[in-house]
Amino acid sequence: MGRHTRAILAGLGLAGLLLAAGPAAEAQADAGPVDADVQMQFLHPQVAPGRQFHFYLLTHLKSGTLSTFRGLVHLPEGMTYVPVVERTCEPTSANKREIACRPDSQSLTVQVADDVPVGTRLTITATADIGDAVDTHPEDNTARQEVLVKPGADWSVKWTGPTTPVQPGSTPVTTRLVVTNHGQEADLPFILTSGPGDYPRQMEYYGKWDKTCGIATEGNGLLCRPTTPVPPGGTITYTFRFKVYPAALGKEQRREARVSSEFPATEPDINDNTTTLVVKVADKAAQPTGKPTSPATGGAKPTSAPTTAPGDHLADTGGAGTGSALTAAGAAAAVGGGLLLTSRRRRRSH
Repeated sequence: MGRHTRAILAGLGLAGLLLAAGPAAEAQADAGPVDADVQMQFLHPQVAPGRQFHFYLLTHLKSGTLSTFRGLVHLPEGMTYVPVVERTCEPTSANKREIACRPDSQSLTVQVADDVPVGTRLTITATADIGDAVDTHPEDNTARQEVLVKPGADWSVKWTGPTTPVQPGSTPVTTRLVVTNHGQEADLPFILTSGPGDYPRQMEYYGKWDKTCGIATEGNGLLCRPTTPVPPGGTITYTFRFKVYPAALGKEQRREARVSSEFPATEPDINDNTTTLVVKVADKAAQPTGKPTSPATGGAKPTSAPTTAPGDHLADTGGAGTGSALTAAGAAAAVGGGLLLTSRRRRRSH
């Protein structure tokens, strides 16, 4: 037997040993009982027909080890899974109602069909997939959640301000933001407004605002949160004032506002949840008006002030005192010259 033949046989023997040890090692990894757990978490198990909602799937092993472990979700008819880029969960059926997810915490987005009747209750089922392993507490391997298909609050928002161009200055611009609930349930809305983004500053919030509003963490705007639910058909009104700066001359100032529900999935129509405030600023700053001259009393005609020739506004340049002195000096020189000329003529006559 040659050297190369012995080397090949030795390699085959080592490979055989590895193949023989493989299944045993895998069986050892899955040996023993396990304790798996699956849960679902919902912000609010209610959704309007045609809308999407989100929930969390939590799948983990309390004890034991498994080479293959995942969470399975079954959606009822009328619901479909919406895949995401992360691909931590993937549909395993053509109708996208069966989903397999990695362990730990995963977020799922589900679409509800438009034709699901209002009042329908749909049940979602989640299962911990442990294969052939034995679970010491199988009662927590399955979780179910019922979702009610029913519209909730339905918001609209409108922000109005001056209808004519405004002037920059100390007088603030007053605007009003009105939020209306057109839906079937009372709710607490969130109102978010945009803030100034221009430099130099052109228009900023002025004075105090409603006590339910505060500075938003994004956008330099305001976040308002009413303290009591707004009933169906009810409205709330916010008054916001702005200071307009000279840098805004000739420019439109825009601020946006958005309203959202405490439970967004229950709102049937979100197309009217945003509004834009438009404040037009005049092209030129207002010129100060002069004080009218009081008419003379006693029937005398008022005397008109002498006009000044162009270029002679010395007072406008800060030289008012110098101009008066120069005028007086010129008058004195003229008078002195006249006296000198008269004196000379008298001497010649003698």
